[in-house]
This record gives sequence, structure tokens and C-alpha cells, in this order.
Amino acid sequence: METCGANLEPREPVSGDSDEEVGGTVRLRSGGEVVDVNEGQGEAYVHELETKLLEQAMHSEEEAYMLYCDYAQAMGFIVRRGKQKYFRGTKRVKSKTYCCSKEGVKDEGRSDKGFGCKKPDTRTGCKAMISFSCDDNGQWKVYRYVKEHNHEMAPPYTKPSMKSGQAILAANIYGNGGGLESLSEHEKIEKIRELSLQLALAKNRAETFERQAANHKRQLHVVLEHIEEHNQSLSMKIQRVVDTVKHLEAIPRIERSRRLI
Repeated sequence: METCGANLEPREPVSGDSDEEVGGTVRLRSGGEVVDVNEGQGEAYVHELETKLLEQAMHSEEEAYMLYCDYAQAMGFIVRRGKQKYFRGTKRVKSKTYCCSKEGVKDEGRSDKGFGCKKPDTRTGCKAMISFSCDDNGQWKVYRYVKEHNHEMAPPYTKPSMKSGQAILAANIYGNGGGLESLSEHEKIEKIRELSLQLALAKNRAETFERQAANHKRQLHVVLEHIEEHNQSLSMKIQRVVDTVKHLEAIPRIERSRRLI
């Protein structure tokens, strides 16, 4: 597994108030606290992604979904697919909605009986969502957007990115504060669940990219076939024009020959 060049080999604990650099993106303070040195840059990145979401037109539903997933990763929440509508009389998707994974409320009829501890509320009624619509030209744009969440975002070391993985490893190796070792059994189970969801999201993105590549390849093949057919049709039309011109040029010569006879 690649670690983006991060050096996570164990070192001697740091004493005093000094900071120690861990790899290139996280910093370990005394007491085991892991600090993201790119935290300020992260806010600019989130703003950039949000601007793209609201202003940029996407060429497919998958592209719109990927961009919102990137934004969700940067913010610290997980995306869940919502409702979709179709163009009348077709199976072509006209609009698609994505929401926060904490949308909705817990089913009170379900019981936590059988578990050693009470399961956490994974649904908080969060209203954060985004809806994309497709126009006649196949361009996808945002037509509804709710930014605010009613729950805390995932802290930096749990966000689904390579930088987050470095922070988790650093916390386990170097310190007791903020790492997995300091979590309760219930919190560890919840952490594993979050990471599993993030892994599933990453796999889904990879599969989507593969489908997009295959789709673009098919579209390119169709375009090339149309170009070839157009060239053949154009060549036939040009040949008919040439034959017609030759025929018209031959008529006066035939008339002159008849007069001489």
C-alpha cells in the first residue's frame, strides 16, 4: 500500500512543548496530539470544490456525483444516493438527488436488543443535500442545494483521504491522545464502520471511472463510424456531380456533330 512518501517509522517520544513533523502532512505535538499542517489549505480546497459544484456544468451524472463526493470527503461526511426522475416516456435520468448519510430518522420500531451497548444514532434528520438536473444538451447543473448539516463533521483523522490514513497511523504509533488506542470498544466499532463505508465509496468511484472510460470508448467508436459513413456519402455525391458536369459538357459536342452530318 502506498503512503505518499510519509515516513511513519517509530521515533523517540517528544518532550516539552516542541512539535515533531510526521511525514509531510501531519504533525505530532507533545501528548500525542496529531495536527494537520494543511488545515488552512483545506478550507480553500473546500471552497474551490463548492464553487465548482454550484457554477460548473458537468457532462454526466457520474461526474456530478464524483464532484459532490470529493466535496463530502473534504467536509467530513458521507454521501447517500437519493431520488431520481426520468424524462417522460424514457429511462433516461432527468434529475438526481444526493444527500448526507445522516438524512432521515432512526426507526423507533427497531431495537438494539442483542448488542452489548446501545448503538449510536446514525440518522440525525440532516437536511444537507444537492440535486442535479440534466438539460437537453446533456449538461448537468445544480438546481437545489442545502449546505448546512445538523451534526458534527468527521475530524481530520477520520476523513477518507490518504492524509487521514497517515494521521491515524501516526496517532497509533506515537501517542495516546486522539488515536484508536484511546477509543472505547463501541467507538472502535463505529470507527471501523465509517472506514468500511469510505472503502466502499472508493471502490464505487473506481468502478464508475471504469464505466465512464468504457462508455467514452464506445462513443468515440460510434463517432468515428459516423465520420467514415459521412466521408463515403460525400465522396458519392461529389462523384455524381462530376459525372453530371461531364454529361453537360458532352451535350454541345454531340449537337455540333449532328449539324455537321
